[in-house]
Amino acid sequence: MHLNPRPVPLALAIFLILAVPSTAWAQPPARDTPHIRVTGIAITSVKPDFLEWKVGVSDRADQSTQAKAENDRKIAALLALRDLLNIAPDDIEAGTVSVQRARKKNPLTNQWEDHGYRVTRTVVIRQRDLKQFDAFLSAFTSENHAVSMTPRVTAAAAIRRETELKALDHAKEKAAAWAHRLGAELAEPLQISRPGDSFDDYEHGSAFGDIEAGDANGAGYVPGDIRFVEEIEVVFALAPAEPVDSGGGRDE
Repeated sequence: MHLNPRPVPLALAIFLILAVPSTAWAQPPARDTPHIRVTGIAITSVKPDFLEWKVGVSDRADQSTQAKAENDRKIAALLALRDLLNIAPDDIEAGTVSVQRARKKNPLTNQWEDHGYRVTRTVVIRQRDLKQFDAFLSAFTSENHAVSMTPRVTAAAAIRRETELKALDHAKEKAAAWAHRLGAELAEPLQISRPGDSFDDYEHGSAFGDIEAGDANGAGYVPGDIRFVEEIEVVFALAPAEPVDSGGGRDE
């Protein structure tokens, strides 16, 4: 279920956070302090605007120099895709590299034996045009590379912060409703904490579908939503409700 609480003004959110002493983030309220503990949850769903590919290039040879030479050839071929797939220079990274002794199990002795060297590198490539999904996938699998793809959104940090504010606003609304039901008024926040880790949840789309009307091939990537889920627990102090002045009284 998607919760859409009204967004809390930034100034109010900052006040609520700064009004809590630094020790209150970790310290529970005193036992004799009337309080209420609530959890606010907010979910923001957005479509990804780019795909992050991780391409693993691994080669084995009897000599480490031979394995590296073959690995360098494949890495060069991947980097050459920049022009073919219109990849910006900042969107391709030749990342981690490892050189390890390769091992192979001898079927006769059932023992592991040295089997040369293995050189492995991981290339990270960001695809901005989602319509090129098939072209990227075909290029990366042409030499049997290990490939993984993760949908991403450029404004993830800003969306996560805004979702946190919505969760805080949701907690405050819940606490105010409970306080009213109890005949009390909501006072200052005593503690703000996270009952769990924030997380992003991807709702899978389809790997094939019509990207746009008139697409003759009809092949491409149709992304699902990325859901930013934030949960914040807040402890508010409770104060006695102000008496309601009915405006009545006796005439002197």
